[in-house]
Amino acid sequence: MATTRIMPLHTGKGRTERQAVSDIIDYAANPQKTDNGRLVTGFACDSRVADAEFLLAKREYISTTGRVRGVDDVLAYHVRQSFVPGEITPEEANRLGVEFASRFTKGNHAFVVCTHIDKLHIHNYIIWNAVNLLVDIQAKLQGGKGAGYARWAKVFNLKQMAQTMNYLTEHGLLEYAVLEEKAATATAAAMSCRRRSRRRKPAWRRLPYCGPISSITPRPARSMRPTARRDILRNF
Repeated sequence: MATTRIMPLHTGKGRTERQAVSDIIDYAANPQKTDNGRLVTGFACDSRVADAEFLLAKREYISTTGRVRGVDDVLAYHVRQSFVPGEITPEEANRLGVEFASRFTKGNHAFVVCTHIDKLHIHNYIIWNAVNLLVDIQAKLQGGKGAGYARWAKVFNLKQMAQTMNYLTEHGLLEYAVLEEKAATATAAAMSCRRRSRRRKPAWRRLPYCGPISSITPRPARSMRPTARRDILRNF
């Protein structure tokens, strides 16, 4: 079972945006850790120059919105995904990393998946561009929301991703094929239950038919048995 941690990437102290992005991608794509780059996969970007492409997308965003944030700006999201030794092959780990990133970004964010095999346990480094995530927040700001909303939205996004990842990990749904199969099974069961509930008759309709109400003859009340006292009085 994989252990996954999601973290936002900031510039930090004493670093520029270029240095922050380049440092994390250079470390993740290290040829000595990724079988000479064989275990590096990029989506919507060239993994060899992903840092430059991330920064270019950032510049385009700034030129479009005119908004420039400070050191708290999120440049990318950094994911560490570790597997138990002997649990998985490097190729399978890289594929699972790509599927994981694809589910979270929904095809709207460029990302790089780098599988490291230099340790006893295989682990992935996943870095995806945060520009598209910021567009929604900035749109809210333009609609009248304040800086407090921006801070809340950033924390909310991280919490939602962390909760989703925890659920997938706990239930063994890290592989997309397994997740898809479970979803299809649950959907089929729900539809079957719904069809059965529609066919089921109300309780009053399941009672036996006793004829129309007008044809039912009321049962006469039972007469009271004369008591000994009445018998005595009758004799006088």
